Amino acid sequence: MSLFDVNINNYTEKELEEIFNLLSPYSMLELEENANKLKTNIKNNNDIENETKDKSLAFIDQGKETLEKNA
Repeated sequence: MSLFDVNINNYTEKELEEIFNLLSPYSMLELEENANKLKTNIKNNNDIENETKDKSLAFIDQGKETLEKNA
């Protein structure tokens, strides 16, 4: 079971910025670093099932791509 909604289409740009802990304006380096931190936290959390980890990591990648396109 997913800890949060992993459908990227259900999030606004502002909501994604909040998930990525970004304050506008932000650099692509900040986006990359914060995305990597989120992914590391997910990977290292042993309380999260592998299927949920995979979906969450894919969400982070999709969110990063969305923010990059809108930058």
